[in-house]
Amino acid sequence: MIGMTVRYWGLYVLEGLKKEHLLVGLLIFGMAFLPISMDDPEQTVMYILRQMLPLVLVALMAYVLLLVLVYWLIKRLFEALGLAGLKALGLQIKELPVCQRLGFYYACFAILLFAGLGSLAAVL
Repeated sequence: MIGMTVRYWGLYVLEGLKKEHLLVGLLIFGMAFLPISMDDPEQTVMYILRQMLPLVLVALMAYVLLLVLVYWLIKRLFEALGLAGLKALGLQIKELPVCQRLGFYYACFAILLFAGLGSLAAVL
């Protein structure tokens, strides 16, 4: 994970804070204060948007947390199996011959296609 340092008036305000934690913090802040800023004296479409905004922000927070969890699990799995890191594996793909690289890209596309079809079948 990438750390973050923010310098504000010569002071290190957010030293050592990960970008993922900062993103979740901003989403929680937005969930608390954005509906207040959208007050509309006339109860029109903004009323519906004001009710939906916290749901969208909770969905974004859940997505970010799930993404971090999956990254952590894959990293731990690779360490347990004694494999190289994700960055090293990504760099090794560029060293493959063109035929193998094309086959790898087709396999990735097929997995993505089947995952999309599975998600569509689950919704229907």
